[in-house]
Formats: sequence, C-alpha cells, structure tokens
Amino acid sequence: MTFFSVLFVLLQAFQKEAMYPKASAYLCALPYRRRDLVLAKYIYFLGIFLGCCLIYWIETLLFPELGNFGFSKVVPTFAGVCLLLGLYLPVQYRLGYECTKYFFLIAILGCSFLLPMLIRYLPPELLAFRFNPGLLAVLFIFSIGLLAGSMAVSIHFYKRKALI
Repeated sequence: MTFFSVLFVLLQAFQKEAMYPKASAYLCALPYRRRDLVLAKYIYFLGIFLGCCLIYWIETLLFPELGNFGFSKVVPTFAGVCLLLGLYLPVQYRLGYECTKYFFLIAILGCSFLLPMLIRYLPPELLAFRFNPGLLAVLFIFSIGLLAGSMAVSIHFYKRKALI
C-alpha cells in the first residue's frame, strides 16, 4: 500500500504541476533556484513515504496480528519505491510530463496484475522480509545512493529545460 500511496500522491502533484506550466517559471524568477524545485519534489516523496511508515507503525500497535514493525519491512519497500522513482523522475525532467504520464499507469497496472503472479513463484523466505542486518544496510545505502544520483541527474536536466 505504501508503494501505491506514493505513486498516487506524486501523480497528483505532477498533474497539478503540468496544469500550470508558468508556475515553475514564476518560482524561478523569485529567489528559488531550479535545484530547490527539484529537491522539493524528492523531499515531498520522502515525506509521503515517512507518513506511510508512521501510519503502518500505528496500525501494528493497534492490531498486533499485522505483525511487527521494523527495518526489515521498511528498507525493502523503500528500496522498491526508490528504484521506481529514481528511474522515473530524471526521465520526466528530460522528456516532460506529457511523455511520461503513462508510466505510472503501466507501473500501477503492472504491480496490480504481475506482482501477485510473481509472488506465487517466489520462495516464502523472501516474502517474509527476513533479511540479515548487513543486507538491509547495503540495500538502504544503495537506495540512498540511487536517490542521490537521481537527484543529480534530475537537477542537470531541469537546469537546461526551457520553462515557458
């Protein structure tokens, strides 16, 4: 659900941004730099993700049958969302919203239909999210590195983009 929540909220934000194309030009005319606008989108993503984690943590406190809340569940989810957005956002800054708006539709439909079919063939140990702490640390560092690289590429593309 975290994956879909992040996708839906970001899709709404991108759609609103595309509805008002002059807003970015006006913001860049003010003391905001293009780099700040790109970083704001990534910070917005992290805020949504942390909000979803907080809600899930509260749910696990209220309903213990959901299991326990821990890094073994958060880090793989974070890695999956970072992989998707780390690849998508630079492409969106390069090609624009109109060319990439169907990516989310394909991602949502693909996750809804293909993921259950894939899960059926995965070993149960993998689905239990029981990773050792070293692997979790490597996965987390990889996710942060992917986001940092994605930010750098997105900033590079957005600095060269004509705003109006």
